[in-house]
Amino acid sequence: MESLDLWVMWVAIALVCAIAEMITAGFFIMCFSVGALVALPFSFFDVPAVWQWVIFAVASTVAVFLVRPFAVRYLRNKRTKETVSNADAILGKICTVSEAIPEKGYGRVKLGGDDWKAVSADGCALAEGERVRIVARESLIVTVEVAQ
Repeated sequence: MESLDLWVMWVAIALVCAIAEMITAGFFIMCFSVGALVALPFSFFDVPAVWQWVIFAVASTVAVFLVRPFAVRYLRNKRTKETVSNADAILGKICTVSEAIPEKGYGRVKLGGDDWKAVSADGCALAEGERVRIVARESLIVTVEVAQ
């Protein structure tokens, strides 16, 4: 493969690694995606393939040791030390009741730009505008309690 054609391979490696990282939660595979993106520009400057692979290896290693610790620390739940992602990241967040929650019924809460169907943790009614904390999530329904 000519060095000018290697750009396609670097893009493919970056995409495959980024997609694989979405399935895992350790921010390890993403470091190889970073390495591929660093090696990509060198393919346009007629750098020999062997040197592009060296650049990829060095950049991936640097990403594993320098970037990954910061990313993992940022993505960890401070209380449980678990990696939170997707919808589980809302647990413990303070939000506002946007549609009153009747006693043992459903209402809605607003968190950022998202609106969630909600139920009270203790079954009591919550008024619109009240500040609540999300304590659990089951599918698209969150359980809330009055924020302290």
